[in-house]
Amino acid sequence: MRVTVSENAVLSLLQRENSLFIHRNSKSKALSELSARNWLRGVPMHWMLDWDTSFPLFINKAQG
Repeated sequence: MRVTVSENAVLSLLQRENSLFIHRNSKSKALSELSARNWLRGVPMHWMLDWDTSFPLFINKAQG
């Protein structure tokens, strides 16, 4: 079975997900804007610009 999805549906989904990403990661967005003063588009390594997010995530603590 083949399912066709319209381009508008995909664009709408991408816009919704991007809005959700920004809402859930507002602290990272603010930190990214601050770091953009010293780093290229707010990232320490150029390859991080290849990530498909509006801004990089800043992690306070990780384990495991």
